[in-house]
Amino acid sequence: MNDNSFSTTFGPSTPGALNLIAGNTSGATLVPLRPNGTAASPNGNIFDGFTTGAIVGDPRPGFDDCVVTNPKLQTTNMVTIVGKNVGDLLNAKGVTWVGFRAASRRRRRCEGSRSVRRSSCGTGGDDFVTTVGDYIPYHEPFEYFAQTTNQHHLRPSSVAKIGQTDQANHQYDTTDFFDALKAGHLPAVSYVKRAPTRTGTRRTPTNR
Repeated sequence: MNDNSFSTTFGPSTPGALNLIAGNTSGATLVPLRPNGTAASPNGNIFDGFTTGAIVGDPRPGFDDCVVTNPKLQTTNMVTIVGKNVGDLLNAKGVTWVGFRAASRRRRRCEGSRSVRRSSCGTGGDDFVTTVGDYIPYHEPFEYFAQTTNQHHLRPSSVAKIGQTDQANHQYDTTDFFDALKAGHLPAVSYVKRAPTRTGTRRTPTNR
């Protein structure tokens, strides 16, 4: 699929992820305070250092408990985004859809903490090797939008509700993908980001 994916911007992970689901990176607003309570900075995160505008860096999503509660992400900058994404368009047409993300279940939501399985922890590189595990907040574009976030990483109310709007709000752990597959209940549209794969002593992030 990525052979036919064309981004409107050149940049790091977040702009590409946002382009995939929304077609642009604009509409961002800097969350005034970092998780540790210090003043946030738009520099390197929002175009030209403005507090609102288009994302050009990797600020973390402001609607995500994984950022706020992770002790190793306390100095990161966060943004929220207004506007429509593909989830809104699918909801408007009554089409079932999901975003499956590795290690997004509530019991493992704080990457880098004791709640994460040891095998989920990385060993070198960016967020996913220095501070977090299989779930990487700034790789999850739906978490930037209030209407499509699963802020508290809640489980779906049932397998039958996967793909519909409930407490999980279309955002699930990849284990829920296999539950839905086994039950013959995969939604019409699925975005799947599997866990990173090991390459020697490093873990390689993957998007599919």
